[in-house]
Amino acid sequence: MSKKNTPAKSKPKCAYCHHIGHNINKCKDPSIEILDKTIMEKFIFITVLFRTLVSHYEISLCVKELLNLLSYDELKILIYKKNLKKITINDDKNTYVHYLRINYQDKVCSYSNNELKQKLNEISDENYKIYGDEYLKTNVISDSFELEELLVNRMYEFRPPQRKFDITITQTPTTQTITKDCPICLDEIPRANQIITNCNHTFCNHCIQKYFKSLNSNIEKHPICAYCREPMKSLEIPDPTLCKQIQTKYCNEEQEQEHKLQIVIDNNRNIYREILVPQNPPPRPERPPGNPDRFHTSFISIFYQFIGF
Repeated sequence: MSKKNTPAKSKPKCAYCHHIGHNINKCKDPSIEILDKTIMEKFIFITVLFRTLVSHYEISLCVKELLNLLSYDELKILIYKKNLKKITINDDKNTYVHYLRINYQDKVCSYSNNELKQKLNEISDENYKIYGDEYLKTNVISDSFELEELLVNRMYEFRPPQRKFDITITQTPTTQTITKDCPICLDEIPRANQIITNCNHTFCNHCIQKYFKSLNSNIEKHPICAYCREPMKSLEIPDPTLCKQIQTKYCNEEQEQEHKLQIVIDNNRNIYREILVPQNPPPRPERPPGNPDRFHTSFISIFYQFIGF
């Protein structure tokens, strides 16, 4: 008597990462943590900038619009990871948006004012601008010139555009670099993060950029070497990508080709990563034909267009 062949059971496929072998409730894709962090930053961004100036209801409408831009599966994976409700096949997108909005806003409200400002400062310059542009496109803000103006002014108030300095940037041949310690943070500097001043002192990328940003509050002060106090006239940077980044963001030196910094997600290391991409001159804004009395442009792009991203 022959045995009846039973069909092989098909392996599950994740609705979020689309990998075979697990369901969405067991997904461990590293982009989930990055997605969660990004949304949290967006909530902190609008809360700090609009707090006490705009109603809680209007802030809620803004963040609700941004959550609605996420896909159903992105919302679903966040709901599951945060254990906000039992996932069912009858759940709709609005239900997920509702639960997530409350969860993120409750988390933001649990921070003190000082903690919120600190977390706002931890948002990268690139993401700071991106979040501002996204909020300007929400219906709540784009339909109100007062809210548009308020958002742009508050962004400028909390983070003025970066000053640029008369410093010459050159790339150092790789063979000339050796491992050194940063005299500011005392950490060992890998080759990709070395920045050498005209007085031949080597600093790490993090400390140099932090120093340049600190000079925003004193427009009369020119950068000097933190080790010998010599005026900073030129920098040698071994890594070509970092060289272009520093040149684009902080130097008045003319560029052969204008570039901008773009944030991408590095899933292998679960971090944000900066890359340089060519930037074509933006087209001249035109007045919308359907509403000639009101001219909405990206104010943030106007304020920040000379920063280099």
